[in-house]
Amino acid sequence: MKSIDLSGKTLLITGGSGGIGSAICKSFAQAGAAVIAPEPTEMDLLSEASIDSYLNGLSVSPDLVIHSAGINELAGIAEVSRESLDRVFQVNLFSFITILNRLVPAMREKGYGRIVGISSLYGIVSRERRIPYSASKHAMTGLIQSTALEVAGDNVLINGVAPGYVMTDMTRKNLSEAEIDALKRQIPTGRLQEASEIADLCLFLCSSLNQSITGRIIPVDGGFLCR
Repeated sequence: MKSIDLSGKTLLITGGSGGIGSAICKSFAQAGAAVIAPEPTEMDLLSEASIDSYLNGLSVSPDLVIHSAGINELAGIAEVSRESLDRVFQVNLFSFITILNRLVPAMREKGYGRIVGISSLYGIVSRERRIPYSASKHAMTGLIQSTALEVAGDNVLINGVAPGYVMTDMTRKNLSEAEIDALKRQIPTGRLQEASEIADLCLFLCSSLNQSITGRIIPVDGGFLCR
């Protein structure tokens, strides 16, 4: 298999300081890409004005975009609020739409672009009390597939990666060893996924090795969804 060389390419990533996001930043930097990973103080995804201001200030036009930022507010149908929906959809979906709206035209003009949205298993299936999060991730699928149809002819490919249960610092903080062991028993491979595995798939999808995969939501879940 050819090695992946992203020298000369620029990546814009949201959520670059998170467990998965930081692994993506490291992987892309090692492949030679210039990585732009704004902090929330630089580009606040809850503010359309902040997003516009940051993008207008960029001195380069990114070749690659990964939307890794996301928030998850638990709510069932009897408790979900419009305020919670607004926050979750703004970060998980609407900010992604705004970024693509501003950056995709330049990608199409130069005939190259690779885009990945970090989705979730709950963008494919769902579970109780995940209405804001799951609805936003299912909506991301519609965004990815509709955009894929529009821009594929200009060599701009867009996909989603749906992580399963990933072993991050946040996972270790929020779950006990007993809870982690219980999760492992539900996963056919018998372990949680590593953030580096998510990064590796993103790297492939954003490289020249990917010439035809677009509009897909790809799970990285150790076979969890097969059950």
